[in-house]
Amino acid sequence: MDEDMRVHVYKRAVEALVYPASDPDAHRFEKWTAHKPTNCSECNSLLWGLSKQGVKCTSCGKICHERCATIASQECFQIHDQHSSSLDLYLAAISEKMHRTVINNTIMFKTLRDAFFVVSEDDNDIIIEEIRRKILNLAQTFSAVVKVKVIAAQGLNATKDKRVYVSVAVGQSRKRTKTFKGDGIPYWNEEFSFECYNYHEPIQIRVWNERDTAFAMVKHKLTKEPDVFLGEKVIEVRRVGAPRDVWYKLERRTTDSQVSGSINVNLSAIVENDITIAPFHDQYMRLHEQMFVHMHLTQSSPLLPISPEVKQITSSYYIYM
Repeated sequence: MDEDMRVHVYKRAVEALVYPASDPDAHRFEKWTAHKPTNCSECNSLLWGLSKQGVKCTSCGKICHERCATIASQECFQIHDQHSSSLDLYLAAISEKMHRTVINNTIMFKTLRDAFFVVSEDDNDIIIEEIRRKILNLAQTFSAVVKVKVIAAQGLNATKDKRVYVSVAVGQSRKRTKTFKGDGIPYWNEEFSFECYNYHEPIQIRVWNERDTAFAMVKHKLTKEPDVFLGEKVIEVRRVGAPRDVWYKLERRTTDSQVSGSINVNLSAIVENDITIAPFHDQYMRLHEQMFVHMHLTQSSPLLPISPEVKQITSSYYIYM
């Protein structure tokens, strides 16, 4: 790994540690009863039932299905700020969160620094401070154009009279493909473009089987989701970089979901004033390589035996991986 790439990947990794993508305890969800028709803020379908139809965060007011709470955006203080329109409170909350993260994870930061051996401890403190300023700046001025090209899907749950489509959502903007009808492999090759102003905004890609009768549609609009959920993939905007064509395995929303198959999409995000010297998947590979080599060579009992003739760190990685 050349020095510029090493430093770049290290800074990206520190950035992810300083301001992690998710926090399972961010929201304070409690059972909640809707007194008028209300849609889930995550899947945009109706909260059904007579009482306690969903959950609501007591801090930020986010409302969603109980099943959707596990995939809800983790930016509790951000939503709260959007409601209050107080930029100072928003930035103070982010700053406090970053400060706690750095203080509470000193061992993790030291391990990362030792693995990359690119900076001294004093220089590392300067890098962390620069990253904190960068994140605060992004929180105020982040702007990106996200492009999602839905190409095809395969291995979906077998359904009778298949009428498959894909919905793509970035923030409050939602778009969908045309409905694919038939028994073959669903193919769309449709591209969507979104403007995004939230550093942590999720790209929600969901596959559905459309209900084809008026009675079924009316019934399920009143009781459940209008269409049959076949699987999803959720990716954060900040994890997307240069255009990349990839197959993603579809994931479940709840333990009760019956999901199989994968979806082929091409994702890209052009972030204003952002510098990326390599695609994100290359950076992830370099990060995993560096951490593996470090943990392998510093263990008292190595993860794998290293032959005496192996002298170069990079060589040992490629031999055993």
